[in-house]
Amino acid sequence: MKQIFTRNKKAKSKIFAFRSVSEAIGRLKHNCEIFGFNKGQFYLIDIMSYILKQVGKSDLDIITWAIGNETIDKLVHLQALGLIGDLRLILDYSYRTMHPEYCQKLRDIFGDDSIRVTKNHSKITLIRNKDWNLSIRSSMNLNINRRLEYFEISDDAELMGFLQGFFEDWFKTKSTGESFDYPTKFHTDELNKFGDDGNNRQEIDMDLDLNIFNGDLPFS
Repeated sequence: MKQIFTRNKKAKSKIFAFRSVSEAIGRLKHNCEIFGFNKGQFYLIDIMSYILKQVGKSDLDIITWAIGNETIDKLVHLQALGLIGDLRLILDYSYRTMHPEYCQKLRDIFGDDSIRVTKNHSKITLIRNKDWNLSIRSSMNLNINRRLEYFEISDDAELMGFLQGFFEDWFKTKSTGESFDYPTKFHTDELNKFGDDGNNRQEIDMDLDLNIFNGDLPFS
C-alpha cells in the first residue's frame, strides 16, 4: 500500500475571522483547497453536515480517535435526511473501554461490518459522490471539543483515491465484532503488519553522545 501522497497546490487560508461554519467555508467550488483554524465555534460534525447539505447524498469514510454521543445522533439524523449513503468508520480500539455505551450504540445502529478498530489517532473524513471528492483532514475528533483546532478541505479525485485505498485495505481486516475484545497486542501487531510490504520501514542507528546532556551540543 502506498503510504505517502505528494502534490503541489495552493491553499486558501482563513484564520479566526468567522463565527460559524458557513462563514468559514462558504460556497464550495470544485477543486477547492481550504485550510482554517477554529476555536470551538463549530465542530467536525458541523463541517460534515454543512458540506453534505451542499453536495447532496454521499458515501462517507471516517477515521477518528473517538466519537461523541451527540455526533452519533447527528449522523443518524443526516442518514434519515437521505444525505448519507454507505458509511464506514474506523475507531481507536480503546473506545469500547472508555465509552462502552456509545460503542454499543454505534454497533447497534451501523453494524459491525461498517466499523473497524485499531490503535489510531488519525482524523480523516471522506465525502464522495458522482460529482465531488471531498476529504477533510483535521485535528478534531468527532465530538464536542472547545479547543484550538485546524481543518483542511480538498476536492481532489487523486487525493481521494489515495485515501480511499487506505480504507479499502483496512476494511479487509477483521470486523469489529471479532476484534473489539482482542488484547492490546493484537491491535499492535495488526497495525505493524498493515501496509508493510517490507520496503516501508527504515532502521536508524543513533550514536548518542551523552555530552549533549551536559550542555556540550555536537551540532550548531
